[in-house]
Amino acid sequence: MSSGRPLIAVSPAEDYLRCTEAVDFEEPAVIGLASGLGGGTDMDVLRRAFELVRDRFPHSRDVGGDEVPFSASDVVRAGHGLCYAKSHLLAALLRYHGIPAGFCYQRLNDDGTFLLHCYNAAYVDGRWLRVDARGNNGSVHVEFDPDADMQAIKTDEALGEKDYPVVFSRPDPGVVRALRTYRSLSQMVLPCDLSCPLNGDN
Repeated sequence: MSSGRPLIAVSPAEDYLRCTEAVDFEEPAVIGLASGLGGGTDMDVLRRAFELVRDRFPHSRDVGGDEVPFSASDVVRAGHGLCYAKSHLLAALLRYHGIPAGFCYQRLNDDGTFLLHCYNAAYVDGRWLRVDARGNNGSVHVEFDPDADMQAIKTDEALGEKDYPVVFSRPDPGVVRALRTYRSLSQMVLPCDLSCPLNGDN
């Protein structure tokens, strides 16, 4: 069963269904993917969308990709993305099917340097589910399980790590700036924490 703290949605319900610059599910590239995911229950759609983003679009660092996609459609065109951009794609696929989806963040300690990690939350069957489609590799393995936190990384508070139990309807502004500023992953400075962790959704 889920062991994390209950998630708190901080925006009006309709905001978790909006098409935005990052979650651009009205773009043909995204529609082409999303249209093939329908059928069955919302949980069925969530499973198919999660597995598609996890497996078909690897994490940029896992495959040596240097491009820095931003929006959902950018990820489709590039074929890969950082966790932030992959979360934009998963949110887009879910919102296309009328499933509320948002963004959750973790502050992680990487050998003494803090980095911000992003994953999704989806509202299905009357509850928010944590869903991390970062992509499996030698040290990360996440399978679909509606009764568990589907997170790629567990935080360790002793290391100063944090798992923010908040579902944002829009990506963190600092994440947006980083993705829009850098065109090369080799030159990119990753966000180290939320821009405004206590000030709600921006």
